[in-house]
Amino acid sequence: MKRLALIGEKLGHSYSKIIHERYFELSGKNDYTYDLIEIPKACLDTELARISKEYEGINVTIPYKLDVIKHLVSISPEAEKIGAVNTVKFTPEGAFGYNTDYFGFKHMLEVNGIEISGKDVVILGTGGASKAVLAVCRDLNAGAVTFVSIEPEPVPGYKTITYSDEIKGDVLINCTPVGMYPKVEACPVDKLHPSFEAVVDVIYNPSVTRLMEQAVSNGAKAVNGLYMLVSQAMYSEGIWNGEDVNDSIVNTIYEELKKEFV
Repeated sequence: MKRLALIGEKLGHSYSKIIHERYFELSGKNDYTYDLIEIPKACLDTELARISKEYEGINVTIPYKLDVIKHLVSISPEAEKIGAVNTVKFTPEGAFGYNTDYFGFKHMLEVNGIEISGKDVVILGTGGASKAVLAVCRDLNAGAVTFVSIEPEPVPGYKTITYSDEIKGDVLINCTPVGMYPKVEACPVDKLHPSFEAVVDVIYNPSVTRLMEQAVSNGAKAVNGLYMLVSQAMYSEGIWNGEDVNDSIVNTIYEELKKEFV
């Protein structure tokens, strides 16, 4: 039996178990299991030592994406760029870290035909999600990247503005939780600038946020974060199993999960 899991402090609203168990069904991996393991902050070190002996791999979520790094033999290039790990593979040689948010976001852009190269990209928020998004935008040769934050925390080498400034560009990416269920009436920007040709909201519940509604009204492409959620999970499976990501399985799980949200 191959044992996998998600670790975090609180996992009550996670869809990881549903996604991974559906993957096991679709790929015929009947001897695989996926657990949710909530770990108090004071117990992380001892729990990781135990888990490394009992599991083949884990996903990592808030607040441990940085804390796990000291327990790893090495981290992959994309995880190093982002400065955070969300996937760990345990081997006889030690534990190795990766960041599949990077691949999930990149895959989502490709599937939806959202061009980044040469574009002026605006990222709402400077938290953890924005770091994976920035890494992808840099690697896809964005023309410029501007961050928007309530209290500007400058990202070295990038312009940061506030929400009271004019927010315009080619592609807008929301990396904040504003507009997420249950506060679905909220929107991170009062009025979306008509210059944006595409809007990506990493929120997936609701399936159409107020920000996305504004984008559609302006004639812009609007995409939520559900495909990224499913895709990054499948990239984790690829790392653990030494397999390429199966787009057909990603699409099947994505279409099934879409029905869960309105």
